[in-house]
Amino acid sequence: MGYTIELDAKLQAVVLRHDHPIGDSYLESRDFLIEKMRESGYRRALVVLEGPGFGTNAFQIHDHISYLATHLPRGVRVASVLGVQEEVDESRGFAEVVGSNRGLTLKVFYDEEQAVAWLNSSPAGTMNVEADRELPTNPDEVDDRR
Repeated sequence: MGYTIELDAKLQAVVLRHDHPIGDSYLESRDFLIEKMRESGYRRALVVLEGPGFGTNAFQIHDHISYLATHLPRGVRVASVLGVQEEVDESRGFAEVVGSNRGLTLKVFYDEEQAVAWLNSSPAGTMNVEADRELPTNPDEVDDRR
């Protein structure tokens, strides 16, 4: 599987942890992340990408962030923790810009404690994350309404 996903009641967030580079398991996990956000109503997500191979391809970064922005309601905050700074340093700003351009509040970190502190700086609680967007039926489907 390559990832775990859980609800963190203390952080009031959905936590997704990957230990393999982006691939088929990431395509599957982003749908589960969206589903868990909707089920829980949490408006925070912590995505931890713990191994080498993440964030090196601009197309993949754009595709995955656009996908999340398309299927999550506005107001959701996503903190992404990248495990290998040297490999992804130049992609960090690109990922944040793509998120901002697509209406997703996203910040990239290399330290999980800093990511959690940033998530905690936003209001706690839940929101209606059902929105007017349907859950995707195809992993490559991107909604063009944004």
